Amino acid sequence: MFEDGDIRDGWLLADSGYPLRPWLLTPVINPTTRQDQRYNASHIRTRCAVERRFGVLKSRFRCIDTTAGTLLYSQVRCCDIIVAVVVLHNMCINNRIPLPPGNDNPRDQGNIGGQQYVGNQNDGAVIRTRLINNRFNN
Repeated sequence: MFEDGDIRDGWLLADSGYPLRPWLLTPVINPTTRQDQRYNASHIRTRCAVERRFGVLKSRFRCIDTTAGTLLYSQVRCCDIIVAVVVLHNMCINNRIPLPPGNDNPRDQGNIGGQQYVGNQNDGAVIRTRLINNRFNN
């Protein structure tokens, strides 16, 4: 969907192990400007918040955390499962149903490190630079 340009409003966030793409934003490796540093800090905070929520969902619904990342269903079916899990989780919150015991939800510290894979689509660098200049320039 993102690769085909079907979704134009927004980006996915990833750590530096993923390729920088126009739709997949990664941290700036070795940021040299204040704007780059502010972007990285915001990127890490946002990505960590999302990853913590994924951890909560995996804790409540252990069945979605048993395949070590292997998709057992089509991408469309996986999206349906995720939507169902989120709806059920929200129902649990509304009904004050606590998380199961043993909620091991490690905090990702947002380590940037390592070499970033850029791949052959440098349009991502243009998009990221434009975002940094427009949103993190103060």
